[in-house]
Amino acid sequence: MSKLQIHDVSVVYPGLNGGEQVRALSDINFTIEPGEFVVALGASGCGKTTLLSLMAGFISPTEGYLTLGESQISGLPRVACGIDLHDKIDGPGKERGVVFQKHALLPWLNVIENTEFGLKLQGIGKKERRERATHFLKLVGLEEFHNHPVYQLSGGMQQRVGIARALTNDPKMLLLDEPLG
Repeated sequence: MSKLQIHDVSVVYPGLNGGEQVRALSDINFTIEPGEFVVALGASGCGKTTLLSLMAGFISPTEGYLTLGESQISGLPRVACGIDLHDKIDGPGKERGVVFQKHALLPWLNVIENTEFGLKLQGIGKKERRERATHFLKLVGLEEFHNHPVYQLSGGMQQRVGIARALTNDPKMLLLDEPLG
């Protein structure tokens, strides 16, 4: 895993129909070191999913920035040193695996095809895709269901397919949005 740093991040959503803006996050700063396990707890609507969406690269901060990797030179961000900040999170990436609140599986694909989908998009050959997907399906206890359509699985089993899919891509960081809800 690489270090995740959040630098002076704020997120403001526009108001509906010209209404008042919503400040979801304000002046957030923290670092998650490699190997750390971090949980965000809070009331519904406090910004947990917004924070996860920022880390995943699904949304951009209104202010500030996020980095994943070693982005420090002499204690200063690379951008401050005139060096390209190549670790800046500015969109989704394979180095960040995401497991959503709702499984987000592709209903026309079976379990193994859903699990290896990210690898297929990366151009990895079928044999390697199948081996990696099978390994992680076994890890989550679903190896016997690899040919089943996902709609035949229980909600918990579908969620485990989502976890296996995220792990199959060998991410540096795994982001989970209420995966066991």
